[in-house]
Amino acid sequence: MGLSCKLNWFSLLLIFPGIYLVGLVSPSVSLSSCPPEAVGCFPPCLRVHSMEEREDQKDRLEFVRNQLNLLTDEVKKKIKDVTEEVANKVSSAMTDEICRLSVLVDEFSSDFHPSPQVLKLYKSELSKHLEEGLGRNLAVRCSSEVNSSMHQSQQEIIGKEE
Repeated sequence: MGLSCKLNWFSLLLIFPGIYLVGLVSPSVSLSSCPPEAVGCFPPCLRVHSMEEREDQKDRLEFVRNQLNLLTDEVKKKIKDVTEEVANKVSSAMTDEICRLSVLVDEFSSDFHPSPQVLKLYKSELSKHLEEGLGRNLAVRCSSEVNSSMHQSQQEIIGKEE
């Protein structure tokens, strides 16, 4: 004995919230072909349509995942390229600044005395002066170049999203 029932599209969505009913001709559907134990079953044409819709959604999801993976790989490569570029610029600037250490030493003004206690203090102050000067010079030389590289990379990445 078949179950005869009338359900509107809203009732079907309440019974089967994961199924999207697209293209129904009538706002109500007769489910007279359902067995008594099947509560709210779909007619065969709706099952086929929902299976096709599900396959379409799977295909779209796979496409989006593939696009996301491609974009992720591009961004990772760009990050690697920027990192290498920055490392090369910093290395070059560091080499230049090491060659100019004599200028920093000449700028150091402290009394020199050969006694061990004063010599130890002199060395620590000279070392501190060189570290600060080298750090300051590197920051001045590299920060604008690094910021420029990062800004350019950000603009390239943002441009690809549009």
